[in-house]
Amino acid sequence: NGKLIVPSTLGIEAGDWLIVSTPTGSQCDAFQAQALATAEPWGITPSGSVPAYTAGSLLSNMGAAPVRRRWSVSGSAASAFALQMTALATASPAAGSDAYPEIVLLRAFYAKDTDADGAIDTYDTATPTDRAGWSQVIGLRLALVVRSPQWSKEEATASAPRWNLGSATVAGGAACPDDAGSQCIALGLTHTGTDWKHYRYRMYESLIPLRNLLWNAG
Repeated sequence: NGKLIVPSTLGIEAGDWLIVSTPTGSQCDAFQAQALATAEPWGITPSGSVPAYTAGSLLSNMGAAPVRRRWSVSGSAASAFALQMTALATASPAAGSDAYPEIVLLRAFYAKDTDADGAIDTYDTATPTDRAGWSQVIGLRLALVVRSPQWSKEEATASAPRWNLGSATVAGGAACPDDAGSQCIALGLTHTGTDWKHYRYRMYESLIPLRNLLWNAG
């Protein structure tokens, strides 16, 4: 079956799921660690046969029980809105379940460093198709819009909230009305119904880093 020879097995335990990808991204395989070498040369005995990988291939440890979930907003103008979670662990995932009520909008961007200077310079939704493209993705930028359940007789919201993404280039963005040096996205709410202005909203955002800063420093 062969072994995966690595510089160190630190942080890897028997039973962990491993992903190996070639430098060009032309091949990607998943294995489960069966045993670890306790002395040099450090090696991992995986489940199944191990093909010959080119030098510079990348080994990623996904842990003992990796979980894949899909988050989306369910509902319509005629039904309740909610943030919904669907588990994708099997080929035929179960129906999604509502996680949080009154979430009316979810937007996400890949945060990319396209000039390799370590800083985000582009936000877009273009999913990379190769390893070189994925190497530019250093984070995910998310925004959630929450609606108050209380309908107001008078219009409580004059305009849809704007998402300020800073000075980076933003797909579909435009200069912010109150900050010309930043790019904004208008988070339209017309999909929630013609009376959307009769509710109050709050936007929450987060930037999720996808790189270990200590490794990057090295």
